[in-house]
Amino acid sequence: MSKLLTWLRHTLGCNTVNAEILPATPSAVKPQQGVSPDPDKDHGDSHYAAETNSDVDAGADTYFDKTSGGATIYVRPISYNARAWSHPKIHIESCQTLRYEKSFGKARLPDGERADVLTIIHFNDVYEIASGQYEPVGGAARFAHVLKTYDNERPLTFFSGDALNPSIVSQVTHGSHMIDVLNMMNITCACIGNHDLDFGVEHLNAEIRRSNFPWLCSNCWHADSGEPLAGCYETIVVSHRGYKLGIVGLIEEDWLFCCTTIDPNTLLYSDFVDVGRKLAQKLKSDGCDYVIALTHFREPNDERLAREAEEIDLVLGGHDHHYAAAPVSPTGTWYVKSGTDFRTLSKITMTATPDVGGRPEVSVEKITVTSEYPEDKLVQSIVDHYMSKLEEALGRRLGSIETELDARFQQLRTQETNCGNWVADIMRMGCKADIGMLNSGCLRADMLYPVGDFTARDLTRLLPFESELVVMEVSGKQVMEILENSVSMWPKAEGRFLQVSNIHFTFDGSQPAGHRVVSESVKVAGEILIEDRRYSVACIDFTAMGKEGFTAFTHGVKLKEEGQLPALTSMVRNKLVCMDALKLMHPDEIMEGTRRMKNNKTQGNSSSRPAMATAYTRFHSATEHANLLRAGKCFTKWHSARILSIRPVNEKRITNLADES
Repeated sequence: MSKLLTWLRHTLGCNTVNAEILPATPSAVKPQQGVSPDPDKDHGDSHYAAETNSDVDAGADTYFDKTSGGATIYVRPISYNARAWSHPKIHIESCQTLRYEKSFGKARLPDGERADVLTIIHFNDVYEIASGQYEPVGGAARFAHVLKTYDNERPLTFFSGDALNPSIVSQVTHGSHMIDVLNMMNITCACIGNHDLDFGVEHLNAEIRRSNFPWLCSNCWHADSGEPLAGCYETIVVSHRGYKLGIVGLIEEDWLFCCTTIDPNTLLYSDFVDVGRKLAQKLKSDGCDYVIALTHFREPNDERLAREAEEIDLVLGGHDHHYAAAPVSPTGTWYVKSGTDFRTLSKITMTATPDVGGRPEVSVEKITVTSEYPEDKLVQSIVDHYMSKLEEALGRRLGSIETELDARFQQLRTQETNCGNWVADIMRMGCKADIGMLNSGCLRADMLYPVGDFTARDLTRLLPFESELVVMEVSGKQVMEILENSVSMWPKAEGRFLQVSNIHFTFDGSQPAGHRVVSESVKVAGEILIEDRRYSVACIDFTAMGKEGFTAFTHGVKLKEEGQLPALTSMVRNKLVCMDALKLMHPDEIMEGTRRMKNNKTQGNSSSRPAMATAYTRFHSATEHANLLRAGKCFTKWHSARILSIRPVNEKRITNLADES
């Protein structure tokens, strides 16, 4: 064992190694060279594979755990017997898990005759580890149990990114809890997702080192070092049941510009089709039977990859949260999207074709994780550990709501909702700006909040990002550009769709992008927008930086910097504790836009102000309000803060002519 520890600490980069790992003694192996941004230049450790000349049986009940010199070794066989072997840089294995402080990888080994069928499990975009309230309930523990039911088929398990954020728990753990969960799922390898970078590149790199499976990013590199993003690998070679599979991990350029923790100018990016084809060609020339692409981009890009990269045999995608699986013409390559949040997974079978090098036959089965499945006890203990830490803080009541709050993605990202209006109003009033503009992508609950108590957990689920607020000064012309970008992707449910405050406009979704907003319909505080007039706009730092197409903001003037204002989550929390109950326009009324609501006037609300559609049903007294203010629980001294405007009576904020035609 001392030899192994010495190797782990000192011999990374050696060509051969003999290390004693209980219960097996792996043979010496020879590393293969990798593929770098320049295919003619060796990129060393960015690619790995290994060969073995001897088979060593692994005992089914062996468990060993020892920590020494900063290295922790875990040997934990799964439910079937296989072989174990080693690599000077990465431990590659079939039935054990090895983790240490600098790098790690694993793969399955050949174990006899070539199988007729390969079984693959795929999932993507997991955020909440606890089970939900509605079917399919999902949850990490049930999901782990479902995975174990397929152990007898000896599957390869692939994950297509997004785990560290956003979620309730990740606000405390920065995603480390999810690595503990994923480490229990016998994952072969994964590709990174955009939200895995939410806490920075260094943090992701640290979590990758904690993982007992390798992570991939094949088409994005650090410009200064040429190394793959966040310490990932470019390619993985998996030997399993007589086959050699080459695995690549591909991302799209768009989400690099949506990550606030990285500067795209410090990265080198290459088109995923170009890189996918080059790597697949090299992997097959090196003896791989098939190439699988793990991706993290939108469905049209998965279709493009499957259509244009004929060298790739299967595309397993993430980023989208819906389920999709289909072959693409003319190649016949399948792409698969497996849903989200441990609620669904895909069981994929690849059947070898008789002709050597032929495309495999693929079939896909959608598995839904319902409450009928029991929970894996060990994984549930991990879930319970983290949830118990959060229970006291997150269970605290912040206020109550007397109308359902609509925070469903499909609604928020295609039209105004009462929840979006509510948060946009709080943001605008708290920033004392002319206009409030909130990109729907930062509202993450994807649910309809029921009437009743609104807790810290509800708020964290709604606003899991630590979004800083800024106030930008932009021209009326730039406001038009911002609105055009907001509706440019409609009817796709995209996070750029804005929820707004104190501005009303009409757009025609049947018109081409860039020409959808009806200019004469745009009004700020009831007055027609003037192109050369300057307006103050409250928004989050994400949009102020020009992310997700909002480049018009970058040409404005920043009136209030990040840090000068409370974070958006704090602002909403403070508003909630300053009231007893909140009654908003019902979601159906916003969608219909036909029902009149009573003008609720309250103390301190000037009669010259526009009639408001909503009001709190009960308020703190002036003394109570002052005490809350002194205690730092209210963010404003305005009397009007005790009234929350959702929208003026009889007037929708956003009208889509395409919906009305």
